[in-house]
Amino acid sequence: MVNKPNPNPQYIVIEGAEGSGKSTQVERLAQYLTDQGILTKVVREPGSTPAGEAIRNLNQHSKFDLDPKTGLLLVYAARVELLNYISQLTKSGQWVISDRNYLSTYAYQGYGQGMDISTIDQVHRAVMPDNLVPDHTFVIDTSFATNQARLGSQAAELDRFERMGPDFHTRVHQGYQKLIKNQPNITRVNGDQTIAAIHADIVEHLDTSHR
Repeated sequence: MVNKPNPNPQYIVIEGAEGSGKSTQVERLAQYLTDQGILTKVVREPGSTPAGEAIRNLNQHSKFDLDPKTGLLLVYAARVELLNYISQLTKSGQWVISDRNYLSTYAYQGYGQGMDISTIDQVHRAVMPDNLVPDHTFVIDTSFATNQARLGSQAAELDRFERMGPDFHTRVHQGYQKLIKNQPNITRVNGDQTIAAIHADIVEHLDTSHR
């Protein structure tokens, strides 16, 4: 099957705390869409541009103890570059699936590291384009126990945020719960299901939305 540009490309975000399995679902959804003949590009936050990947390495794998405000500005610098890239992709007729977006900033820097939410709001409003918002945002909502069990199974591969203690991850988990509750454009997906069941829920929502 030859995949062709789509006249109505979609910008899809899959979010969730560490250990939620979101990256697995990004890969499965990309394969599903490709199999349907839809031209699809996967991106990640931060990353997927030369500047974004450099920032990702500094922010997530640095040996420096970065101030949360430094991390916030780094993430938004990478986000500006990525959104420019996403805009180019959608204009060319490609569907885009993003592994994380700005919700992670609120969950990690805001709720996790205790940064004032109003500070994040100010930066967000200053740099985010009004004309490029996700068409679909899925948050894979797993129990805290599930997150921690999955993280424990991959301890050798953990980045700076994943290595932070259980108190931090508890706050992040609670932050996602608040984001799901307060933002009506988010679709919650039960992350304590099997990988196949989570994927089926995401696909069902997309199919229903585009009938």
